[in-house]
Amino acid sequence: MKTFKKILIFVSIISFFGGTSLGMLRVFSGVINTEESNPASQSQSPELTPEQQLIQQARGYEVVLQREPENRIALEGLLVVRLQMNDLQNARIQLKKLVDLYPDDKTYEKLMTQLENELQKQTSSSEDKERANENTNSENKPNREDN
Repeated sequence: MKTFKKILIFVSIISFFGGTSLGMLRVFSGVINTEESNPASQSQSPELTPEQQLIQQARGYEVVLQREPENRIALEGLLVVRLQMNDLQNARIQLKKLVDLYPDDKTYEKLMTQLENELQKQTSSSEDKERANENTNSENKPNREDN
């Protein structure tokens, strides 16, 4: 009798796992076949450029911040996205909020110092370029006295 029960349990277990495996195989093969047979659905969702992905991420963080203006994760995420976009002015705004909300976290203060230095570099280099353009333009202008 004990041997019969063991055989019955063994057959039941094998049947259960066999049936489950076949069912799962059918589901996964159906998904794979559907994707292969419907290339139009793949072409309808064009891939986004990295810049578009960053813009989408920024919008997502902004939506969260509209509901929860002090959400640390969203503020940090938006800061990272702004830095990746090289949007230092808006990154500075996010970092300022983090510094104000978490004054004990010295990491934000260090980042703010680095960001301010980078903004100063950009400002000075853009001013230098403007001066160079002005000098070039003034040299290229014809004098009226020459006519």
